[in-house]
Amino acid sequence: MNQSATCATVGCKLGEDYRLADYYYIKSYCFGSMTDYVVDPNTGRPDESTYYPLYRYKLYPYVLFACSCLGSCATMLWTISSSKISMHLEYVIDGIEEAVGELMQGIQMTKKFKEATGPCADDKETQTDDGNSEKDQSAKIELEKMKNSFQNGPVFKNSNCDSKGYMKVETEEEGLLDEIKKIWESDESYEKFHELKKVLLGTHANRDELVRTVIFNRIMTLVICALSALIIFYLYVWDVKSVDDRDLSYEWNCRLPPAYHFTDGDGHTWETTYCIYTSRASREVLTIILFTLYCILFIGEVCWCLSNIRTWKQCFGLVEFLPFDTDFGHGFHFPIAVFK
Repeated sequence: MNQSATCATVGCKLGEDYRLADYYYIKSYCFGSMTDYVVDPNTGRPDESTYYPLYRYKLYPYVLFACSCLGSCATMLWTISSSKISMHLEYVIDGIEEAVGELMQGIQMTKKFKEATGPCADDKETQTDDGNSEKDQSAKIELEKMKNSFQNGPVFKNSNCDSKGYMKVETEEEGLLDEIKKIWESDESYEKFHELKKVLLGTHANRDELVRTVIFNRIMTLVICALSALIIFYLYVWDVKSVDDRDLSYEWNCRLPPAYHFTDGDGHTWETTYCIYTSRASREVLTIILFTLYCILFIGEVCWCLSNIRTWKQCFGLVEFLPFDTDFGHGFHFPIAVFK
């Protein structure tokens, strides 16, 4: 919003009449200088030591634009962080789902699984020479079902195909694990999880970085809201008073160019004219609305941070509880450890 200033016509007198061109010149000149002076009411001379710059009102639209840019920076921080974390988690979830299917496919190819399921295992699918299943759909097990089954170890049907009885196959048994490793060595399944292992272990080692990112974004959002509110309040909500108790948010004494100085009947030379803001009401209404919104955003951000601390800790603390030990940095321990 552009500020406009209106100057009193007393300083625009040349000869015996008023000239409109001089009036517009004085108005633009005073708006450009935007400096208030305390004037001696008797002599009309300004006090050089009491001048007060009022550039804040001239820069009003630019200040609002700067505040909006700061708000955009906070939004960009959250957008970039959320996209980065979402892409990372999506990759990890897809990798774990594929690893679950690969593990179940490897278990189905073991002798212990075939002994536990009996002839039903051969009826369901046949393995090719390269170790891949002819029925890929059987290897795609839903993750939710796997979570329940692997809490107490994999569970399979017994040799009686029609019976509802179940038996438990322990994944900790060395024979089963060794057999799965040989199967994975033959079809190079472990190479599929090399990149996934690096991502998961990197996330586990650098989980504090995620926490720091969220804390930094929240602090920056609070700082931007508080800074914008303080700028609006200090520059435009709080009224500026002159030495002689005049409201400088509404009026000021503009010092005229030497060509427009005039002398009154008492012989005093007047160097200033009286100016007012014509758009003060609209400026104050907009300023109060913006200040209120910034305060609401700041309070809402604080309440939101305090209310979801528990949820936030759970979301970004999941990586901390991944079942990795120092022994799982090599060999086939990694894909097996994901499901223990």
